[in-house]
Amino acid sequence: MQLIMFKLVAAKATTMLNFSILLLLFAVSTAFIFLKISRFFVQIKGKITCFGHPRSGIIELIAVDAFGNSLFTATNTVVDDNGEFGMMGIINENEPFKPVLKFHDSVCVHSQLFVPGSIPIRRLMPNEVADYDHIIDIGTKDVCICKFGNLATTRKMC
Repeated sequence: MQLIMFKLVAAKATTMLNFSILLLLFAVSTAFIFLKISRFFVQIKGKITCFGHPRSGIIELIAVDAFGNSLFTATNTVVDDNGEFGMMGIINENEPFKPVLKFHDSVCVHSQLFVPGSIPIRRLMPNEVADYDHIIDIGTKDVCICKFGNLATTRKMC
């Protein structure tokens, strides 16, 4: 009788252990799937021009969360011969963010040229590629704000 009870208890314990292992495997696989699909690449590609002519400098893409914290900053050097740039950052799928695009040249050290929502930013899955270009002509802007230390001044864009 005791042997039968021992076998029943052992069988029940084995079943519980197997169930726990299966549950753990399911949780781990679900977490990997969730992490894989919840990350997005944020990409922007384009060309900086000034009245149609390529412009050199450094372009910076910043993603800011609802509290003003920077989620990522991507920078790219824009060269004179073509003015083209492309940048990418990684962000969570469900995390709201505000994109800010800045352009730095030798005179205007920290000019914010574009308001959020006016630049074409795509959220891409890791296996996608951004296949678009956008020309940003800074000659169409009247002035930019230039910061030199603690002083701020305005000047013509081009």
